[in-house]
Amino acid sequence: MKRNVLKLIAALALFIGYNSFSQTTNHGNLKVSSGTEVSTYFDFVNTKDGNVLNDGSMYFYGDYQNQGLFSYTTNSRTGYVVFEGKNKAIQSISGSSPSSFYDVLFNKSGGDYAFHLTNDIATQGTVNLADGIVYMDKANGGAFVFLKG
Repeated sequence: MKRNVLKLIAALALFIGYNSFSQTTNHGNLKVSSGTEVSTYFDFVNTKDGNVLNDGSMYFYGDYQNQGLFSYTTNSRTGYVVFEGKNKAIQSISGSSPSSFYDVLFNKSGGDYAFHLTNDIATQGTVNLADGIVYMDKANGGAFVFLKG
C-alpha cells in the first residue's frame, strides 16, 4: 500500500512539475488556413526562425511572444486572433518582432489592466476590446498601429 501511495505522489509531482513549464513553441512554418481554429492554453513563443501565417482563428490563453514573423495573407480579410489570458492575472504580449493581425479580440477581466503589451501590434481589420484594459508599455516597446482596412 505504501509503495502505491509513493508511486502516486511521484507521478503527481512529475505531472505538476511538467505542467508548470509548458509552452507552445513554433520554430518553423505554421499556416492556419481559413476556417481553421487553433488554440493554446500554454504560453506561445514564435521563435526568430518561426513564421506564422494566420488566415484562420488563433486563441491565446497564456502569454504571447513573437520573435519571428506573425501575419496573415495580404489583401485577405481573414486572420482572427483572440487574447483571453485565463492562466495568469496579466497576459503578456511581447517579443522583438511586430505582429500583424487582421482582426483581434481582447477579452480578459483584470485589476488595473489585463494585458501588458511590450511589442508592436498592427491590425487592419477590427479591434474588439470586449473586457480588460491593454496597457501599452511604450518604455518597453509597446505600440498599437491601426492600419487602413
